[in-house]
Amino acid sequence: MAVGALDRATALFGEPIYAFHQIVHNTVIVDSFERRGVRFVDDLAMVPRGATIVFSAHGVAPAVRTQVQGLVAGGMNPTVRRQAQSGPNWSQPKRVA
Repeated sequence: MAVGALDRATALFGEPIYAFHQIVHNTVIVDSFERRGVRFVDDLAMVPRGATIVFSAHGVAPAVRTQVQGLVAGGMNPTVRRQAQSGPNWSQPKRVA
């Protein structure tokens, strides 16, 4: 899913494309994308305003999504996305009785 999303993003938007973290744990694939102009970053501050960014297959926290200023092409694995959306939101303050 993430590899396909990054492939489509590079075809649609051209260089540069930013990927938040390495999208897969495969150095051959990551190196291939780097040669095609994809820039892997671990800090959103490294992504210029208005740039195209793709998230990893593992997804990101909702707070990270709100920080993104550019166009988001989701590379999140569909199973991970469903679990993240159905699970509790641990980032919200909890009331204790």
